[in-house]
Amino acid sequence: MRKLCLALALCATPLAAQSKPQADPFLGSFTSDAGSITVAKEGANYTGTIRAGGGSYRYTARKLGRALIGTIEADGASYMFQASVDGDQMTFVANGETTLLRRGAIREAPATPAAPQQAAQAPQGTGQDAQLQRLLVSSAWCYLRYSQTLGSTSTERAQFFPDGRLTVQNNYEMVSSGRNGTAYGSNSGATNYRWRVANGDLHLAEAGGAFQPAGLQVTRNSNGYPILNVGGKEYSQCN
Repeated sequence: MRKLCLALALCATPLAAQSKPQADPFLGSFTSDAGSITVAKEGANYTGTIRAGGGSYRYTARKLGRALIGTIEADGASYMFQASVDGDQMTFVANGETTLLRRGAIREAPATPAAPQQAAQAPQGTGQDAQLQRLLVSSAWCYLRYSQTLGSTSTERAQFFPDGRLTVQNNYEMVSSGRNGTAYGSNSGATNYRWRVANGDLHLAEAGGAFQPAGLQVTRNSNGYPILNVGGKEYSQCN
């Protein structure tokens, strides 16, 4: 009996003491007031859907250390994010903003009287103002500046929403080379505004602030595409 027990390697390690595989803490659904994320695993990759700002976006990610590092596909562009889980709480970081989500089933938001109010707040205009409003919401608008002297690249991506919200995402990258080697630096973030059109001009307001004219001028490039000139910067329609 002892020889049989040793052959099966069960005497030294009883079945009750054998460790059970731990569940993957990233799998499941996480929600917050700002949106939600579902996480599933396909081989070595994690995939799912992120819902935020009234949109639904697919993503792919890989696990590096104790965090997921992935990319979100939105409006033909890719954005990086990082997510970590502690118990039932997920910390989600993208574009310099941190969102905390809780594990739980994703529920569709019920219809409430707030929906008509939100629609009523959308900027309204006639004639020239209406044309400018349609142009602004027709596309995301991108700005690019490269400095050969500094070895830096600055980009911005402005998205006008019909309900009067404006999100400007910015990114800065710098590469400096010298006899001591090459240094690389970057930072990114996002700024939210309210917007409206009045008297043929764009008016902007930061959170809690008053609307101020931006001095917007619309021109066209050699191919006939519109260019937004504001604050000394030229924004073209994002590809």
